Amino acid sequence: DTELRELFDALHLGSGDRVEVVVRLRRPPHYNNPGVFDFRRYLERQGVFWTGTIRNPRLIRVLERGSWFRRAGDSLYAQIEGRLARRFAEDRDIQGLVLGMVLGRKQDLSATVERNFQAGGLYHLVVVSGFNLAIVAGFLRFVAQFILVRAWSRKLVVLFGVAGYSLLVGDQAPVLRAALMVFILEMGTLLDRDHSLANALLLAAFILLVADPTSLEDPSFRLTFAAVGAITGLGMPAIRWALLGFRERLRDFDNVSADGFLDPEIADWRVKRRMYCELHHLPHALVLIPWRFYELLTEALILSLCVEMVLFSFMVESFHRVSPISPVLNVPAGIIAGAITTLGLLLIPLPDIVAGPVAWLVRQLARALLATLDIALSIPAASVRVPSAPWWIWAAYACSAGLVVVAVHRKKLHLCLIGCAATAGVMGMMLTMDFSPRPPSFVTATFLDVGQGDSTLVEFP
Repeated sequence: DTELRELFDALHLGSGDRVEVVVRLRRPPHYNNPGVFDFRRYLERQGVFWTGTIRNPRLIRVLERGSWFRRAGDSLYAQIEGRLARRFAEDRDIQGLVLGMVLGRKQDLSATVERNFQAGGLYHLVVVSGFNLAIVAGFLRFVAQFILVRAWSRKLVVLFGVAGYSLLVGDQAPVLRAALMVFILEMGTLLDRDHSLANALLLAAFILLVADPTSLEDPSFRLTFAAVGAITGLGMPAIRWALLGFRERLRDFDNVSADGFLDPEIADWRVKRRMYCELHHLPHALVLIPWRFYELLTEALILSLCVEMVLFSFMVESFHRVSPISPVLNVPAGIIAGAITTLGLLLIPLPDIVAGPVAWLVRQLARALLATLDIALSIPAASVRVPSAPWWIWAAYACSAGLVVVAVHRKKLHLCLIGCAATAGVMGMMLTMDFSPRPPSFVTATFLDVGQGDSTLVEFP
């Protein structure tokens, strides 16, 4: 309703405003059937105990305005959002996708795009999370090394940039968790202390749980630390093991004197590429581009497989949906999403004469991402609904996944292959076997209290 919208906008509500509202309050709905998401408990963890529907803006009266600092922040955010939204106003799908990736405004996503990203196992890319913060921190670190000489000044740029981005996207729990981990890591190196990703992960979890012990009930909290734990404890060691010889070939490539300390086969590989460059008068960096791209793709695929292996249990038990193509699809999708996030943030300060071509590039990347997702979802069984599995299946899965972890840390190839095959086999069992309980031997009626009256389930032999 245009009139009601104008009345609401005339209130100029902002963060920190105290208002008086004539509204009928009620407790959030709570369904008692087994396995259902406890929405009431979810709101209580955020300090929301009562809800209501405001039927008319005339029922709202402003008692006290928030601080000027909060109102200035709201105004800045509105300007940034409007600046980004105008660049992609002609396509609502792309507009919602860019606003979701850059600012975390997932409410602007169209229903079709949101559903497709959920089915493809890529929903973490369209909401602001640790992935976006890692992109921001990596980009700032890359730029700072060409501008600033001192290491401590580069680390301060990263810290202030991460803090600024966290303030920009608002009070979002995944971003705050990721920002805390980045702060711990950067402060450790800034104080000239050795650092460990595992230690930073555990310290961040400890601080968050001390501040709010109920965070442990939040699936987002468990998913965040399980994913980072998979990257730290399995993905990074697997990458170092898989690319050990390959990285030695690329490390300090221009240094001819380093060849004498390397394996003869690796040294010969380096000499051949340098001779090719000299023969064709090419810079070394140009010849190394395809190898660097191969390294990037390999790292992304290994990380995606490791994270998927650890998060598989969450996908089954919490969401009852598994996307078999997700580990492979995350590789190109993650690269494209990283580029969209970086370029989208650059669009904010760029003048219009430069922002036009950058917005065009972002638009093409977003279209490529949506097209890739559509093609992937057209594959049969690209997204599968699965029921909860019995305990003995999860025990077998834990043993096979644990075998992979041990094999990677001990660098045992045959053991790793056996563990991967066993893990894939157990996954296949969960996706194909029917774990439904046996039908009763006689007619059974079960009455379920679902919060809005009783539901009756009748089972026949």
